[in-house]
Amino acid sequence: MFRKISHGALRTVAENYVWKRVLIIVFLVGLALMCYLHSLFHCAHVHWALPLVVQHNGSFTECVGTIGQLIQNYQYAVHPEEEDFPLAFSILLHEDLSRAIRLISAIYRPHNYYCIHVDRKTPVDYSVALQNVASCLGSNVHIVPDEQRVNVQWGTLSVLEPELICARYLLNAHKKWKYWINLTGQEFPLRTNWELVRALQAFDGINLVERIYSRRNLERFPPSNYLNLSRLYA
Repeated sequence: MFRKISHGALRTVAENYVWKRVLIIVFLVGLALMCYLHSLFHCAHVHWALPLVVQHNGSFTECVGTIGQLIQNYQYAVHPEEEDFPLAFSILLHEDLSRAIRLISAIYRPHNYYCIHVDRKTPVDYSVALQNVASCLGSNVHIVPDEQRVNVQWGTLSVLEPELICARYLLNAHKKWKYWINLTGQEFPLRTNWELVRALQAFDGINLVERIYSRRNLERFPPSNYLNLSRLYA
């Protein structure tokens, strides 16, 4: 059974529907604006209340420019709490040199430690450029030597080998860092170094390692003699 609806009634229903949608959109926009202003005030309050030292890597930018690479001149604030809680980073790179340099520039702090591995398949020019970039920073940046570089094949244990090489270097060369963070050239930080430090301090020594034990793929496990552990850990 069908009911006849007049044109005026139908128009009224449509107008009411439109106004409801407008009110919902206005409410959501207002809510988002309130959240943004609250977070902005909170961040400003926290950062202004603490003795931050603003630093910039202008000299690094100039140095990198002399070797033919252009990079944004990042500024960052360093709190004494960061200097008392140095971090170690391993970075696995294989492509896109400019993006790799931006990543290094964004996460670099003089009190942290960095180990950078360049895939053996990568052209020699890429590795040479990274060596030059490291020389623009300091002794806390280490590039894995050519003879130790690994030909990384995704889905195999070769993905882990560079991490072990960097872990060995960081453990032997520097004893002061508190946490080790492993990155690839396809990642970029969404938090400042200080925010990382505050979060890791809350862990109080707990490790954060992702694993899926119940669904592990045994076919991908290498033979026991695959790794030359004496080379990695000696």
